Amino acid sequence: MSQENVEVIRSLTERINAGDTEGVLELIHPDLELFPPEDEPEAKAVYRGREGYREYSSYWIDTFD
Repeated sequence: MSQENVEVIRSLTERINAGDTEGVLELIHPDLELFPPEDEPEAKAVYRGREGYREYSSYWIDTFD
């Protein structure tokens, strides 16, 4: 893995841990497909694109409220 890729992943991880959804959206590919674990009964089977990431991250965070 190139150092550039390492830095992107490091930045992505920091943004996720900080709850910076908008910052994460800047780094993820617009054609992202996110498949949540099957044991999440309220989750959809697949979330697509940046809007899908936003929807899933909101759902996931809400499970802890």
